[in-house]
Amino acid sequence: MIKVIGLDLDNTLYPTSEEIDKRFNDALYEKMSFYLGIFTIEAKDIIHKGYRKFNSFSKTLSEEAKNRNITIPQDIFGEIIKEVDIVDLIKQNQELDNMLKRISLQKGLDMLTGSTKIVTEKKLDKIGINQQIFKYIFTREDGLKTNYGLFGEWIKIRNENPDNLLYVGDNKFQDVDVPKSFGIQTCFLSRNGENHKNANYTIKNIFELEDLALSL
Repeated sequence: MIKVIGLDLDNTLYPTSEEIDKRFNDALYEKMSFYLGIFTIEAKDIIHKGYRKFNSFSKTLSEEAKNRNITIPQDIFGEIIKEVDIVDLIKQNQELDNMLKRISLQKGLDMLTGSTKIVTEKKLDKIGINQQIFKYIFTREDGLKTNYGLFGEWIKIRNENPDNLLYVGDNKFQDVDVPKSFGIQTCFLSRNGENHKNANYTIKNIFELEDLALSL
């Protein structure tokens, strides 16, 4: 039985858009260009090829740095998140807030996000989601989802068997593979309908979560 649902924020509680992707990617290309000492256009090509291989920007960057024997900051994406403001591009979604409130009457709700605390608060406010709906909100300052520590801390703080926890997110590695390694059940948000063999459940739209959550 699922007792607590953990939610990703970015591209899960709000969808990405061409403009959001452009702002983030432009900053990513510039960062990679700077740290690797290459032209931006070369950085762009490396990122696109690496993402197709690893399905992870951070993995792509770390592998490229390793191949070039270069040391780069571990929290490069934290730098980008702080520098790139996309809050103005996020739309209010009262229907989502209403759905989460209904789910919270039956299940515990937490948030585990790679965004910083300040940015998380701004994004939730822009969507129109009351932060009080979540018992716990884990942000980038609490640890990265990809460093394996954050999900362990979630299990510890909730004092639940991992089988009683469900994590929902859109990234195959950090939102499915990582929590799955802790025994946490996972729900992959796949807007294009692509499946992931390690996910316990797959939804195409965040609003499909309500029926799934209440059936578990």
